[in-house]
Amino acid sequence: LGWDISTSWTLALMVAVQVPLSWIRDIRRLTVTNLLANALILYGLVTCLVFAMDEVGAKDGDDATSEPFLREVAIRARSLPAFNPSGWFLFLGTSVLLFEGSITLLVPLQEAVHASADRERFPCLYSRVILGIVAFYAFFGISCWMAFGDEVRTVMTTSLPLGRLATSVQLAYSLAVVFTFPLQNFPSLEIVCVMVERMLPSTGKVDGGSSNSAYRSITSTLLI
Repeated sequence: LGWDISTSWTLALMVAVQVPLSWIRDIRRLTVTNLLANALILYGLVTCLVFAMDEVGAKDGDDATSEPFLREVAIRARSLPAFNPSGWFLFLGTSVLLFEGSITLLVPLQEAVHASADRERFPCLYSRVILGIVAFYAFFGISCWMAFGDEVRTVMTTSLPLGRLATSVQLAYSLAVVFTFPLQNFPSLEIVCVMVERMLPSTGKVDGGSSNSAYRSITSTLLI
């Protein structure tokens, strides 16, 4: 779009969005922002896969049949090394980073389930979801590796061909980070705010509800 926005203005805008969202105490109210972030991430993943398949199919020239494409996929898959001795430690660190927020959100998400019967089934459902995500990560990584080779960058979106579609993917991921940050930050905010509420005196309405809410809002704002 040709816009040149400074980093300071970008950070100020993110803080202006994150501060009101940090005041939310019920994790279920973050459903809308989380669903919107998931939709943006899905758009980015699908677009990256389309670029990867197009890159693989570009070797076929004008042949529109599916056989050359499948043959090219098979050739590239066989050419991938089964083990990279120089980069396996980076793979382990990146794999752990992928699920850094899943452990901290496990208990809050289970407690947010309304029905007790559904809460008991949550661990099994959670395990299946994680396995599904791992399988998709493997498929996505191998597909993009076959398409872009060893020259693929750490940030996948920067390896996409220049154009408006690639720019829209980068923008979608940026917005997804903004929308998922309140959910990722929820457990740490709850812990700190509970500690602050215990340290400060309670005044105001019955049981200190008004003052505790004010303490939490101020603490969340300062932490953000």
